[in-house]
Amino acid sequence: METNNDQFAIFERIIEEIKVAMLVTKGANGKNNGRPMNTVQLDDDGHLWFFTNDYAGMVKEIAAFNEVYLSYAAPGKNTYMTINGMAELVADKAKMEMLWKPAYKIWFADGLADPNMLLLKITPIEVEYWDGPNKVAMAVKMLKAFLSGEEFKGGEHEKMSM
Repeated sequence: METNNDQFAIFERIIEEIKVAMLVTKGANGKNNGRPMNTVQLDDDGHLWFFTNDYAGMVKEIAAFNEVYLSYAAPGKNTYMTINGMAELVADKAKMEMLWKPAYKIWFADGLADPNMLLLKITPIEVEYWDGPNKVAMAVKMLKAFLSGEEFKGGEHEKMSM
């Protein structure tokens, strides 16, 4: 399914609300490795940006196999999204300056002067999201479906190609 403005708006909202994704890469042993990553930007072209270090284990994994998987989840809001994409390591100091926030010093004590800092750019290929009502609304809908004998419709679920 091709993305449209409404779907992109949902994609953008979910990322803005959740911020932290589990990024999964393929290890040298063929096993998947995951770690939480803070999304610093979703740009106008749909690319996702993250800060990382050139010594992070995932850097070697991405250099060897750049297909990655991201998962965003907000169970309390009943909102979930997965992204299959292509990762690229970027050493662009001007872009880093544009994206930098003082709060990132908790991960990068030397700030923008950190010589090991890199950007991770992910180009989404396929996105799938589930966006349902909150738990109370969901329970009401489930009860209604049960009592009426109708099929339960939990919320929006879409796949889109980027």
